Amino acid sequence: AILRERPTNERALFVLGGIKRDLDKLDEAAAHFETVLKINPKFEPAYYELAGVRLFQNKPNATLATLKRAGEQFKPNFINKFYAGLAHSSLHQYPKAIENLLEAEELAQAAEKNRLTHFFYFQLGAAYERNRQYDTAHSSFEKAIGMSPEYHNAMNYLGYMWADINRNLDEAAKHITKANELSPDNASYVDSLGWLYFRQGKFTEALAELQRAAELMKDEPDSTIHEHIGDTHQQLGQADEARAQWEKSLGLLHKQEAEMTSPDSYLLEQLGNVLNKLGQADKANAAWQRSYDITPNQPLHKKLHPAEKEE
Repeated sequence: AILRERPTNERALFVLGGIKRDLDKLDEAAAHFETVLKINPKFEPAYYELAGVRLFQNKPNATLATLKRAGEQFKPNFINKFYAGLAHSSLHQYPKAIENLLEAEELAQAAEKNRLTHFFYFQLGAAYERNRQYDTAHSSFEKAIGMSPEYHNAMNYLGYMWADINRNLDEAAKHITKANELSPDNASYVDSLGWLYFRQGKFTEALAELQRAAELMKDEPDSTIHEHIGDTHQQLGQADEARAQWEKSLGLLHKQEAEMTSPDSYLLEQLGNVLNKLGQADKANAAWQRSYDITPNQPLHKKLHPAEKEE
């Protein structure tokens, strides 16, 4: 009734945008919030609602553009910096993500401490992990778990991080085991368990769990799971089976590469790893070089220049 009488009532449109968002009608929600801002560019909450919708739509550049418009008019606040951090993470721009998330944390500590939830520290930990700052990531994940002791997503991420870099395997085992207890038949968690067994040298047990993870993901095959299965077959002396799994992983990675909307250093590094396992050294080096150009780091440097001696 309000909108029929006053179709430019920005508050009614704002409420309607929230309803559409909650109904997962994101295009309609975004249109309502955009209209609110056209009517009243000083309606600050609409910027953050619109930015949040753009994040859910996987449109991080649109998110950042909206937040920039808000930042030019209003004082810095938690939600602006938090959403900016998530958008930069989505764009694989992890140093910028960390910078924004730390600014969000500082702003919240000054005025909105309730904003600093287990989910916030999970996102901060994930950005640190992607930026290869593993010890700092560990602290953030532990903080998230401390706030929410059954937060299995953080347990699995932390445990897999340690298993993947082959460090702190006892701690990795504690977290991965607990995550699997809390969320059985979660394919990502089962893959983590299989990869933990691989790192522990339990290759038969590893293969069983990794194959179970692949079965759980059969409708949406995962390149990492199939790479892990290939690695395990290789350790068991099953060369043909290993190659078949790496070929499957490679096909999935090429599909991901074709769909890549922003430079993804990790994807390109994994592509190089699988190509190298398949004996395609030149293509592997090309992929690693593309990855290194995005995010220079010592492990990639070693892959590109294996003959160099450490000083």
